[in-house]
Amino acid sequence: MKLKTFEENTLVVEALHPLERMMVIIEGSLQMYQTTSDAAAAPQTPSQTIVFEEGDIVGHELVSWAASNPNFKDPPISNKHVKCLSKVTAFVLTSEDLRKLVSSKRIIFGIRVESGVFQWMR
Repeated sequence: MKLKTFEENTLVVEALHPLERMMVIIEGSLQMYQTTSDAAAAPQTPSQTIVFEEGDIVGHELVSWAASNPNFKDPPISNKHVKCLSKVTAFVLTSEDLRKLVSSKRIIFGIRVESGVFQWMR
């Protein structure tokens, strides 16, 4: 995990793109929202808004994905946008960080690594 700072109004997760980071918020706030749009009519407008603040975790789905996809193929696609409402400082864990962690450890997430092949432990 790396400590990173994001400026106000920064889009840190984009809907319909791979989810590539998980964040533990240390300071500031983020807004997670889906958009509704009619391509022929109006621009996108936020709906179903959730606000995350200090101590909250955003993107926990990345860990679930890593635990259930030992080959690290096809990261999950986000169906929501996440935007900074203020300057945000957060610990960030990327999908690449997770890949390295799982690859370097013999047993993690209930997965056993033998001869370079991941196998589920039973």
